This record gives sequence, C-alpha cells and structure tokens, in this order.
Amino acid sequence: MIEPGYILTYIQLFNEVCRKKYATLFNDEPSLVFTNGLCYYYAKMLESLFPDTILYTNQNNSHVIVKNGNYFYDASGLVYDHASYHEVEPEDLMQFDINTVMKSEREEEKINYIMEEIKNQTLELLAQKLSHPKRR
Repeated sequence: MIEPGYILTYIQLFNEVCRKKYATLFNDEPSLVFTNGLCYYYAKMLESLFPDTILYTNQNNSHVIVKNGNYFYDASGLVYDHASYHEVEPEDLMQFDINTVMKSEREEEKINYIMEEIKNQTLELLAQKLSHPKRR
C-alpha cells in the first residue's frame, strides 16, 4: 500500500499542472473533467503509477475510481462514497472499450499523449516537493 498522503499529493499536483499548463484544454476544473468523461484514463494512469492499485466502477459503469490499500481515489481526491462500486470485471472493460472505440484514433492518441505529458510533469514536481520539504 502506498501512503495515502503521497497519492493525494500526486492528485493535487496533477490538477495544478492541468490548471497552469493546459488551461485552454481544460475549460473546467481538472477534477471535474476527469470525473465526468475521462475518469477511465485517469484511473488507468493512477494504476500505472502506484503498485497494488485496483480499478473499481459503479453499478452502471459511468465512473471509475481506484483503490489502494483501504482508500479509494479519483481526480478529486479521496472517495468516501464507494459502497456502490465493485472491482472492474472483464465485461465492464467492454463498456469502456466501446466508449474508446467511439473516439477517433487521432483523438485517442492525443488524450494518451497529453495524459502522459501531464503525468511526467507531475512526477517531476512531486520529486522536487519530496526532495525539498518545507522547513520550519
């Protein structure tokens, strides 16, 4: 299990990078964008970064969150209302794949490219933050 504060700091920094460097792309608050349409991409990114992370979805497959240890997360931070979520099953992925197929291949590449860029910039900021903790 990863320390919850570490994951929350990553989420906060990710949203800051989105706000500062990709403001024209995100007309809304980044956490709203990634909880209303791009949640699957966000969850897959968190899964790739943090070991032992498991994808969860709600009953109608309209939102994806992740679980790490005993905590649940999405782009807004900790998810407290997760009782109606279940671990993603192969048949759930078919629904996400259909949504992915409906996007053009070029759009899909663009989303993946931008997510990778934001992820890398966020990891750099996180490394800086961890190497230079606030002094008292």
